Amino acid sequence: MDAALRVLMIAMGASLALNVGWHALRIFSQQRRLSLSADTLSGFCREWAAAIWMIVGAPLALLPHRPAAALSELDGHPPVLLIPGYGLTRVMMWPLAAYLRRRGRWVWAINNPIHEDDIPTFAAHAAACADALRERTGADQIDIVGHSMGGIVAAYYIAHLGGKDTVRRLVTLGTPWQGTRVAALGLGRQSRALQPGSPVLASLEGFQHDTVALWSSDDCIVLPTPNAIPPHARAVELDRIGHLEMIHHSATMRAVRDALAAP
Repeated sequence: MDAALRVLMIAMGASLALNVGWHALRIFSQQRRLSLSADTLSGFCREWAAAIWMIVGAPLALLPHRPAAALSELDGHPPVLLIPGYGLTRVMMWPLAAYLRRRGRWVWAINNPIHEDDIPTFAAHAAACADALRERTGADQIDIVGHSMGGIVAAYYIAHLGGKDTVRRLVTLGTPWQGTRVAALGLGRQSRALQPGSPVLASLEGFQHDTVALWSSDDCIVLPTPNAIPPHARAVELDRIGHLEMIHHSATMRAVRDALAAP
């Protein structure tokens, strides 16, 4: 019960940040005013639909889950580890996981430890999951797809915990590489670590790895939105897609597929 309550509280805090962040983005955009166009209203509704699923589906993430037995044939593709962002669980990654599985990928979506509140600890957990995934599949390397904070967790693992040799490619979705002002509204150390200039982000300055960064100018959580584009990465802009919607949108899934398939 304590674990479920913690997940619910973090999800509610994230939804509050989503609401405030959305309005801040609209007020401080080039228009400098709140737009009530059909596109804006549609985007707001889609983003809140994703936020509702984030809260309603969160308890499902507490069900035990481990990667299945190793596949005898990986078709030459590294297995994929999916890491959710702040306040999210592996449930949010299920649609993307299903999409990649239908295209021959071996995928495992994980949770960040719900009893912890520290990105280095999350990264250590991701490292253990990466080792388990490689052991189950027999693969030498894996790919990682991280949404939002999940991208920072993956980068910390690559930079500081031995992931440089075991991770072939990192794909980030709306990850605040240079921090986000909305993090000031969050809870705990993980939120403070996402603020611009934090020690965790400073430790990733000069990060170099094969990375594809997906970002959107309509991202209401990463503010300013270009903070989702690290200097070392290949950047792919997603048109009119919100921060949570980004995980489920068909354009995102196609972009992830292409990023993983690129030589």
